[in-house]
Amino acid sequence: MGRASFPRFVRVIGVSLIWITALSVPMGCQKTDDLLDPSGSNSNSALHAIYRSDEDFTDNPVILDGQAVEKEWGSDAAGYGYLNVRVSMEEGVGHPRPQAYVSMKAVYTDHDVYLLVKWVDSYPDRLKDVMVYVGEPLDSLGSGCQPSLVSEGNWVRNYRGLFDEDGLALAFEVDTAGSAIGTYGQRGCLTACHEQETPKFGRTGYGTLDVWQWMAARTNPLRDLYDRDTELPGRPLRGIPAYLDDLFADMVAGLQGDPGVPCYRANFQPGGNAPLYVYRLGDDTFNSPFCPAGGCSNVWGEKPFRQNGGVDRSYLWREDRYKAFAEFGGCDTIAQISLGHPEASAVDDVETTLALLRGPREIHKDILKLETEQHKWRRGYAVTGWLLNYPEESRADVHGKAGYDEDMGIWTLEIGRRLKTADAVHDVTFDPSSGKSYTFTVAVMDNSGDEHIGSEPQTLVFDPKGGRR
Repeated sequence: MGRASFPRFVRVIGVSLIWITALSVPMGCQKTDDLLDPSGSNSNSALHAIYRSDEDFTDNPVILDGQAVEKEWGSDAAGYGYLNVRVSMEEGVGHPRPQAYVSMKAVYTDHDVYLLVKWVDSYPDRLKDVMVYVGEPLDSLGSGCQPSLVSEGNWVRNYRGLFDEDGLALAFEVDTAGSAIGTYGQRGCLTACHEQETPKFGRTGYGTLDVWQWMAARTNPLRDLYDRDTELPGRPLRGIPAYLDDLFADMVAGLQGDPGVPCYRANFQPGGNAPLYVYRLGDDTFNSPFCPAGGCSNVWGEKPFRQNGGVDRSYLWREDRYKAFAEFGGCDTIAQISLGHPEASAVDDVETTLALLRGPREIHKDILKLETEQHKWRRGYAVTGWLLNYPEESRADVHGKAGYDEDMGIWTLEIGRRLKTADAVHDVTFDPSSGKSYTFTVAVMDNSGDEHIGSEPQTLVFDPKGGRR
């Protein structure tokens, strides 16, 4: 039986990230966790990670699918409530309005730590740097190759900031450094986040931070994949290849990627508007007849037939990022799969095409629909701004997946990572037996890669194996 839906919540109109309170009990065979009022008696003052034995974890694994249930994350009745983290527009200083909270839980095993994060967002932004074709419809230009198809002037990228992405970042203190303005453990985001400075994230006010960044367009589309029947708890894949980007913040150089390859790369030249690549059936190694059902496997050994590698076709996927693919050219006159505005192909001028992209964000849910019927390029057809692939080395250490409840306006993100990775220089090492607490902050981004609301310092505590501290 499937996961239960979220209960109905009260939401404040005009605030995209707000506190919500449960009004009813969810239906279904499994109870979905409710967000708790920050003033509630079972709200935590620290993020307590609950220990789960291998035996218990085998029976009730944390499945990184963005659908949290109580048996994965512990019972509120047993005292394991949420840590409700207040995030503010003044980077953690405690701006009085709007009320905004991120709710968190944690569990750990002998091998891994898992985090649950929930927050409210009135609209899910899941397409970043979309490039919209605004040139002449190709069916009006005759046959043959059309060099104007790839002209920068015939494309518009991220029109008026409409197409960015939602995001969430956790920053853990790896080592400390004192400063006249206070340490990261004392001031959190106020020490590290500086929108008007370079670098924006990073300065001489703290040591090294381990930053886990979830992005709705560049990391979240990677799908959930593992054998839930045969997976060993000692080596859990927990949702590979769904990831968060693993970064570190140096107090001099700012935010940088861990060693390795990220799971995304730009589909445009720096400062450009036209796509470098578009979807072609011939480039999709999992598309029939190149991959008959059950006849080929991906890098994980998975064999079922999955067009576009199982990634939603709104995104461009590359199983092998090192394989050379021909760039988008004037002879690619047929849009084999594209995004398109349902009305844009019928308009005759650029301004009307662009006007269809304007308006209140509430109407943008269906602004771009996947077009699978092949046509020559028309105005309003669009291409995603990023190519997705598997990350490598230390950039692949943090696994996670978020689900969005369209009715309630809630993101639910589930994260998993080894307690200790192979990259001790850039990654925080969690040692539950040490009794140590770990300082972290959380920041939420709404349709932006830079603008955020952040928290004051928070504390992650690993409860003893026998129970709470």
